[in-house]
Amino acid sequence: MVGIGSETELNRFPIAKLTRFISPLSRHISGLFRSCILVVTGFVMTDQNLTDFYDSVRRYHSQRSKGFAHEATGALGRSFYYGQPKSRRRRSFLMPVLFALTAAFLLKATIFYYVGPANYQDRLARLEAGVGFDKFGAWLMQSEPVTEFLAKKIGQGVHALKS
Repeated sequence: MVGIGSETELNRFPIAKLTRFISPLSRHISGLFRSCILVVTGFVMTDQNLTDFYDSVRRYHSQRSKGFAHEATGALGRSFYYGQPKSRRRRSFLMPVLFALTAAFLLKATIFYYVGPANYQDRLARLEAGVGFDKFGAWLMQSEPVTEFLAKKIGQGVHALKS
């Protein structure tokens, strides 16, 4: 007999068999409940290191389920390449609408610059004389201050590139 907590002494008591049965299940049991079971069964010596170990394993699995990964300090792990897990949020419809409007105005301004103001107005007059979607197209393509301003900026950019 080496000591009170030795393995050979534990084998003499029938409670040791119950403790060996509970011990593998202890990873599924919370620390406080596990301590209560061990006190009730008569085995009052709890290993604090084992309790801490199972708590850290529980935290590890909890973090893994949220999308985090085990990373050693100083190592380039998953979060370096993929970033931290992002919360899912609903996308706003505002950005695609603004993108489409910006693209439409830039297209109109580009056409207005390359065709010229007089020729552009002539083409719009011919569209307005049409039927069906021609009138709708003329309404969409009419020149407004935004189109004229963007066309002037495009012209300045083209002249700056040529010189």
